[in-house]
This record gives sequence, structure tokens and C-alpha cells, in this order.
Amino acid sequence: MKNETDLIAVDTVQIALYYPNFKITDINRFGNNTMAFIQNPSRADKAAGFYKPRLTFNKKSFTNPSDRLFIEASLPKLIYGENVSELRQQDKNTIAELLTAHLKDMGVSTTPENILQADLKRLDCAKNLILPKGITATYALRTLNNTYISGQKQKSEIKYINGGAGIALRYAHREFILYDKISDLAASGLSENLSIEKDYYTQKGLLRLLKELGLYILRLEYRLANRREVRTILHKQGIANPVLGDIFTPGLTKNLLVEQWETLTRNPAPVPVQLSASQKIQQFIKANSKIKLHTALKSLAFAMLSEELTVDGTLQLLQAHYSKQDIYHLMNKSIEKFPMETQERELLDGLSAQLQAWQALSAEQLIKENK
Repeated sequence: MKNETDLIAVDTVQIALYYPNFKITDINRFGNNTMAFIQNPSRADKAAGFYKPRLTFNKKSFTNPSDRLFIEASLPKLIYGENVSELRQQDKNTIAELLTAHLKDMGVSTTPENILQADLKRLDCAKNLILPKGITATYALRTLNNTYISGQKQKSEIKYINGGAGIALRYAHREFILYDKISDLAASGLSENLSIEKDYYTQKGLLRLLKELGLYILRLEYRLANRREVRTILHKQGIANPVLGDIFTPGLTKNLLVEQWETLTRNPAPVPVQLSASQKIQQFIKANSKIKLHTALKSLAFAMLSEELTVDGTLQLLQAHYSKQDIYHLMNKSIEKFPMETQERELLDGLSAQLQAWQALSAEQLIKENK
């Protein structure tokens, strides 16, 4: 992981260029229509794993001043081809130059200066949080749901995605989403209708490596869905009439994401009463009447050790005598069946600390550190 703190936690944006700040040089690159011409990555682009922005050209005539071009792109994917890696302030000019080059290839002429001054129509802030070894994203999401979301009075609509692989807190024109980055990316490979992620074709190699290393990523996204919401939220941060270049303002995206996280985690649900060993085993047997006794006892032992030593401490203790595969299998069963209040608190505090540290993530470095 990189040590830089100049992270710009942005994924997808939509911007608008207005005539004469752009010129269509090849209208045939766009689909046929009378008012809206659309150009998306082609099948050949996807087969080659080549990321391109999505364009929509609205016109009244080819010379009408009201002509406008909408550009939608994942900014990390422009540079890295994936969005596990995160942007930094120094990427500002690179983004403008890459978008200009892509547009030229797609039949549109403009300049990097015009790109940075383009109206910001939509903004998705995003941060990837790396979970501790042995902690799955499913467990992290369940902990967040049980501790902060389920049973709390919300001003938002709560939607559970793909059987709990993601949780979305939806407001009128914005939403805060927490989801399992790895499983969502895998679902995207089956169908984009099943996932939050929509560009599997550029990231399938990365997915394979992350799975092989047993890494889990909890992804946070704060999505502002339209120009009005972007203006309203960014105005509170001191930015009027936001343009693309404004997203590189120091501290902006951190303020937005940390505010959402702190709002979510401000009022935890009441902490359940700590259960004794006998209460835990009775609870387990009642819920799993057909399970074998030795499995129940092993799972209970792991749960009790983890409360005393934390999951990491228990793993270190057991790895001197048993295989990782056996330990992780037992650990997942224990986490699923037994409440571990101490470990839950440690996990949530660790996620908050990682978010506050605000370090830019590099997928390449992450893989090197975990091989």
C-alpha cells in the first residue's frame, strides 16, 4: 500500500462539454439518431480488455451553440484499467490528457484544459478498505448491518444487494453503498445486471490474483446522481459551480466519505450481553441440531479464543500446528455461528482508522505485499 495521503477517492464521473469547447470530427463513430448520438466501448474493446469512456452527443444542429457532449468514465480505470488502485492529486493532468486522447480516438476534438473545466454532472466517490487476514467482506457487512443499520431509524431506504453482498442506503438523488468488492466483481463476470461493478472485462486478471491471495475488500461508494445534487453537496464544501478539476481539491473527497461513514457509525445498536461458553454452545446446538458434536466444540473453541486474542492472534497461535486451509475453514464456521463482540468492535475501529489514514491504494503494491 502506498504511503501518500493525497488520495483522491473518485471513481466514476460524468462531465459535460458545450460547443465550441469540443468538435465532432467523425460523427460515424457514434450511433445513428436524430438528437442523441451514443458511443460506448465496442465488443472488440471489451475482448481486448481496453477501457474507454462512454459518450453521448446531444445536438440540435452541427453548429448550434446548445450542442453538448456528455462523457462518463471511471477515472482510475483510465490510468490503471481497474478501480482497486486509487487516484492521487498528481494524477489530475494525466486524467485530462488521457481523456483528451481517448476522445480524439473516438472522433471528438478538445483540449485537456477544456476537460478540466467541463461541468461536473455526476460524482461517485469511492474508497477500498482492505480487511484483516481471515475476515471476510460478508462478515464485515453483517457486523456493520447488525451494529449500525438493522433496527435503526433511517432517513434513507435500505437495500440489500445480492443476498447481503452489498448494502445501499438510498436517499432521493444520492446513495451510500458498502459492498464486497471481490464477490461483486465476480458477479459482474456473469452478468452486469447482477453487480454494482460494470467493467469486469478490464479487471478479470486482477480478480484472479486477489482471489488466489485470499484478500477481501470492503468498498465504500458515495454517489451523487445528478448535477443538482453535485452542486448542493459540493457547495457545502465551498465549491460553487463544480467542474472536473474541482474533484482534485485537497480534502474534498475525504470530507465527503468520512462524513457518510461517521453518520452511519454514530449511533450503534445496543451491545448484546456477553454470552458464556455454555450459553454459546446451547445457542449453537439449538440453531444447528444436525451438526456433529466435535464440529460444534471446535467452532466454540475458536470463537472463544478469538474473543480473547482477536482473530489475527488466534491465527498466529494455530498456524504453528495446523494448515491455513483447515484454520480458515474452521474460522468461517465460527464467525458465522458465534457472536464475537470483542472482535466486532476491533474490526469496526480498524475500518474507521483505515479510512481516517486516507492512504492511496495500489493494486500492484497490494499484491506484492501479500504474495
